[in-house]
Amino acid sequence: MAAPTETHFYDGRLKETIEPFREDLNRINRLSPGEKKRGFDVLGSFVSLPSRRFFHAIAATGQGGQNWDSTNDLHADDLLYLCYELFEKKERDPDFVEALNTQLLEMASGFCPQGRTHRLFQVVWAYS
Repeated sequence: MAAPTETHFYDGRLKETIEPFREDLNRINRLSPGEKKRGFDVLGSFVSLPSRRFFHAIAATGQGGQNWDSTNDLHADDLLYLCYELFEKKERDPDFVEALNTQLLEMASGFCPQGRTHRLFQVVWAYS
């Protein structure tokens, strides 16, 4: 069994925690790829160079398989767009960008769908 410090410890365990965000995530899930791209373009311009590889991989994949965490019923691109909305709500807070960059860089240790969603959810949870 994985330890709580390991990403896969949370496989299937975020469903209750994510529930307060479900309405927003469902709304975001229905946005067109073009609508999401506009938000990603804005947020992506603030992401650090080392983090951009992971940011763009999520943004470019959209609803594709590598963004779908079936264990928690989450799409990484929806969480990334929610990060964009929080970024704007927080008036482009540099601390928010730093937290996002940290989580994106953590994806270097594993870029599976669960790793993508769990790390992005940490940013959403911390700044909501």
